[in-house]
Amino acid sequence: MHLAFILLPRARLPRQKDIVRAFRTFAPDEWTIRACETTAEDPGEEDILQFELHPSGQVFVALMPAPVPNNEADRAARYSLSSFGEQWEPPAHVAHLLVTLNGDKSNAVDSLSRFTSVLAAVIKSSDALGIYWGNAGATHKPEFFLSISKQLEIVPRIMLWTGISIAREVDGRLCLLSLAMRQQLGLPDLLLTASKGLRR
Repeated sequence: MHLAFILLPRARLPRQKDIVRAFRTFAPDEWTIRACETTAEDPGEEDILQFELHPSGQVFVALMPAPVPNNEADRAARYSLSSFGEQWEPPAHVAHLLVTLNGDKSNAVDSLSRFTSVLAAVIKSSDALGIYWGNAGATHKPEFFLSISKQLEIVPRIMLWTGISIAREVDGRLCLLSLAMRQQLGLPDLLLTASKGLRR
């Protein structure tokens, strides 16, 4: 199961129809998402949205009226490529959306790409302050996430699926280590050492 948290300035669910509409911007034509009926007695009081994703998967969007515990999301911001060069930190959040996809386990790349499209649609439909993808080890800027998600190719989307740790060696070289490649893609993490002339 894929899981991510969308940080919010206030506790409010996006509208199902907005998510369905936004999904078209971030997915190929053959992928579709359908809103399921709410189970709440009062349609204005639901705190969980459910969707059917085609070709496979069930999506849940749950409102959690509290910050992500232990500042976990805030600490992970430094591992997003969107923080490279500017040390971005997400604004303070008071609530978050928990987004899950229970889908096809046979193809990790396709499943991650579908979840990326779902997350982008939810982000576009909400007042997102940041996106904490725990399995990627990173919290991304909303603008960065949406910009990358508009590209349907796999290579740019990998920047959302993994975090990156950046450190300066004693001799001035810059080291970049990918995070969570094994958890997300079943691949070993990569270490890149750049020359002294590269500035962070």
